[in-house]
Amino acid sequence: AFGGTLTWMPRDQLATTLDDAVTLGARWIRADLSWAEIQPESPTAFHWERFDRVAAAARQRGLTLLPIITYTPAWARPHDCTSEKCAPADPRQFAKFAGEAAGRYRGIATWEIWNEENSELFWEPTPDALAYGELLEATTVSIRASNPSAQVIIGGLANTGGIPPRAYLVDLVATGATREVDGLG
Repeated sequence: AFGGTLTWMPRDQLATTLDDAVTLGARWIRADLSWAEIQPESPTAFHWERFDRVAAAARQRGLTLLPIITYTPAWARPHDCTSEKCAPADPRQFAKFAGEAAGRYRGIATWEIWNEENSELFWEPTPDALAYGELLEATTVSIRASNPSAQVIIGGLANTGGIPPRAYLVDLVATGATREVDGLG
């Protein structure tokens, strides 16, 4: 996985990186679809250009793109949070963004929701299966409203730091939020 770096690569470097992935036999790539990058100023202004470029470059090479919808812009964070890795103050705003993305990128069939949400490094201030469950459930509904055939997967879990994956999944399943999810990253 190349992560969010793809969106920031100059065009030539992106082309070389994706060409290398094809040469190595990769058929899928994961890339951060950062809400903080797409809507940094407000809930009404979108900057899709960098991700558009990644999506087009992947499509040109026959690569399946797996967006990881993640990171919270400053305007959508709790007031006491200064990191894009904080959970959104309102999970419905995150879900709305995800629905916009699924509508924009209808050719993308699978969506990963956050990454390593069981780690305090990527879900601040502390990992919380109930809070992530609310976000996951609302986001799944929103994505499927835009693209009914879309598949939604739980963000990949960290093996170190935070809540151990098995314990986190037990807590997450207990929330009921995983009923409509198609898999685990």
